Amino acid sequence: DLLRYGLRATAPEQERELLRLAADWHREHGRVDDAAEYLLQAEDWSPVIDLVKAEGGRYFARGEASRLLRWMGQVPDDVLLADQGAVLATVALHSMCGSSLAGEALLDRFEGGAGFDAAGEAFAAANRAAWISYHASPAAAGAAATEALALLDGGVTFPDGPFLSVFTPMATRALAALCLAAAQSARGEHDRARASLEEVVRAPGTPAWLVHALAETAWIEVATGHLQAAVAAARRALAVAEEAGLAEHTAVAVAHFALARVGLEQGDAVGADAHLVTGVARARLNNRYNVLSFEWAERAHAALIAGRAIDGLEVIARARAEGRPVFFPTVEARLVAMKARLHLLTGKPATAEAVLEAHEGLVTAEVLGARAATAVAEDDTVTLRKVVEDWPALEGDEPASRLPRGLWTAVLQERDGDRRQALATLGRVVVEAEREGWVRLFLDAGGEVVRLLRALYHAAPTPFLRTLCEGEAPVTHVTAPNLVE
Repeated sequence: DLLRYGLRATAPEQERELLRLAADWHREHGRVDDAAEYLLQAEDWSPVIDLVKAEGGRYFARGEASRLLRWMGQVPDDVLLADQGAVLATVALHSMCGSSLAGEALLDRFEGGAGFDAAGEAFAAANRAAWISYHASPAAAGAAATEALALLDGGVTFPDGPFLSVFTPMATRALAALCLAAAQSARGEHDRARASLEEVVRAPGTPAWLVHALAETAWIEVATGHLQAAVAAARRALAVAEEAGLAEHTAVAVAHFALARVGLEQGDAVGADAHLVTGVARARLNNRYNVLSFEWAERAHAALIAGRAIDGLEVIARARAEGRPVFFPTVEARLVAMKARLHLLTGKPATAEAVLEAHEGLVTAEVLGARAATAVAEDDTVTLRKVVEDWPALEGDEPASRLPRGLWTAVLQERDGDRRQALATLGRVVVEAEREGWVRLFLDAGGEVVRLLRALYHAAPTPFLRTLCEGEAPVTHVTAPNLVE
């Protein structure tokens, strides 16, 4: 240091050369962090950029992208904007670190000037698609993903090598397909999302993308009612993450949210809470605001299960006051349904009806179920009949839609005076629900459903029916559907 201070006063260029030599020595000995610091002190920007491009993959894999972003943040704008690769590396680092809006601003600045070549356009579009986890709408992210896929499938190559030494064309294509799936899932297009995710699982490009794809698959499976498949996909995501050293990586967040949602549906509130806490912690690592929004409906559902209606309504109020990006259509629909159910719990069906009437977004099975529950609470058989008879076959008639439709059909049949048919209909629902371990489907539906369950239990008692009638939780296993006590 004494030599450097002397050189700075008498021969500043020699000081910079000394710093460059120190950087070279440290890099040769594997001390990349020290090498970068010497280059930054020397204000030798091109080697800094080259270092980030070369070492990006290692830091990305270790979850230390913020260090690279700090280095790139010291590069002067005129130097940065003169290098397409440097711009794209910085944009990608912003996304990894949760500052996606800053990445978007930088991308807009560069595109407003020199613009990108074909490889740069493909990678820029993939980055815009990746903002589906942060601030982008499903429409914007989906369009960007489609653009990236079209360019890459059209034969675009990366002549200068992988971006950040990790984003090969295959890895970039997997990222775009993954983000397209997330956008499709956010709009409730689950079949299309599954197809996109299958592509990623076959050719993930990086272990992190495989974890993301399996986690998103788990979320889709629980949303469509396939609880056992959701658990299998989530556990596989966590196992892959553990094996790849990504157990505490942000990629596992959605897997934990999926397991939390399954836990609530199956009656394991304690296990669900543990997964929610972990999922939130992982998503907060890089401020994945859109992903963090998944928490709110699960917290509201937990309050509903516990009978704490006011707490649940406060959860939803806080969600709306956060000032975050507009909720995904599926998240918004789930929050509306939960809010209506919570008002029913407080004994205010008229308020629940008003909440549902004000909803102009995506109509999901949960929204329809809340409408049916509200009609029953208001003793409005006419509206209940309309809800049941108009209930569409959502997304290929998945269990999440088919089961509640059958449940409310049974309630309608009971109201029409045909108990025998009502019990037969509900019996079929119970048999299918038992295979997946559904509990809250029945227990959240209200008194008329519980009375039918008790009648069904008296006619043909099974352990699962006893669990439903007694409101026992958690359900730790799935019993054989034909076993009669």
